[in-house]
Amino acid sequence: PNYVQLEPGVQCPYFSFCSLEDVLLAGNNDTLVTGTGKLHAELGGNNPTSTRSLVNACVDMSSLSRYQSLSKVEQHFYPSSLVFDLICLLDNGFVYTTHLGLQRKVLLELQTRGRSDMVDPDHLFQLCSIAGLISSETLAGISKEAVRADQRSALLTVALEHHLVNFLTGCVIHWSDGKYTEAGCTLKFMLDWAWSYVANIKQNVIDKVTTPLFDWSCVELNESTRKDLMQSSQQLKHLCVVITEMMKILSRGISNLSGNDLYKELRLKHSVTQLITSYLEVILWFFNAGLLPETVSYTHLRAHETLRYLV
Repeated sequence: PNYVQLEPGVQCPYFSFCSLEDVLLAGNNDTLVTGTGKLHAELGGNNPTSTRSLVNACVDMSSLSRYQSLSKVEQHFYPSSLVFDLICLLDNGFVYTTHLGLQRKVLLELQTRGRSDMVDPDHLFQLCSIAGLISSETLAGISKEAVRADQRSALLTVALEHHLVNFLTGCVIHWSDGKYTEAGCTLKFMLDWAWSYVANIKQNVIDKVTTPLFDWSCVELNESTRKDLMQSSQQLKHLCVVITEMMKILSRGISNLSGNDLYKELRLKHSVTQLITSYLEVILWFFNAGLLPETVSYTHLRAHETLRYLV
């Protein structure tokens, strides 16, 4: 690359940038600081106002790892995605810190600020797009008429795919009193998104992948497909937790929504989601036990040959 900084605020992904400002802050304040990483300071001296300088920083090579993702997005293989630990030596002590990498930093931003920033989700959406956390299909499907709603749905999907269940239930609780209704952040929006995701898993993952397991057209289930099914199973469990949280809020009467019909709808959709989850778990159990995919056995072949001879 010709430039380290491609444009204002966008750094070249072929480098991994680790800011040491928090390290110096921890050293100068003699305190534990958490921000873009986890810091632990061991510092001496009795003068809290003294300014300490960084002498050296050493990367723990054994801690170096890439961002792990089921998708094969190019951004996830850039050096900007690397995670590693650092030991920083100051003139009067040392600091342990962890560099999170681009994707984990964005997920941390989503987790800490997302419940309120969902009102205007454009900033978080752009961060997730740059980090490759939002699929190209989702980006292409953003509607001009419902940009914020589509961006909000995409961010909820990112949280679900990365198992940020506390963030999702936090949104349910945070939005339940109706203070963000005009912005579109409501329990109804959350329920519609959750149910749409359940339907998508059922139609585009479970139905397409599991049907060939029973009609002798699939000889072997590859590892990638098995991981997709396991991921879908985990996501369905998370969605059950989210719907359960909405049921709790509605039953306590602390939501701006009310009515037996809505509660019945929640119970029905929760039951269906649990049923689909159980079905997928059974499929995975049968696969792990070697009972799926179904194949033509020796007995079936002999019977088939006998039938041909008789004909």
